[in-house]
Amino acid sequence: MRKLTCMFVVLLIFGISTNSFGHDDLKKGVTDRYELRNKVWNEYIQLDEFQRHFKENPEDAKKMIDNIVDTKLKINRKIGTIAPKSG
Repeated sequence: MRKLTCMFVVLLIFGISTNSFGHDDLKKGVTDRYELRNKVWNEYIQLDEFQRHFKENPEDAKKMIDNIVDTKLKINRKIGTIAPKSG
């Protein structure tokens, strides 16, 4: 149940931050995987739930960050130079 709750929180946070990545980070030119991974890591490491997840299963937590980065990069490639209108 705890893992399900953690994943739900992460999905909610990820869903909210996806649109802002597409617009703001394209303007800043964040396309480098390493730079983006550091940015995502810094956002998530501040969350208590992610810190618990990292303590319990560091490999899974790192894999989750990598999946988020992969998804954001895919969104970035699909969006191209067009900024989303939703917010």
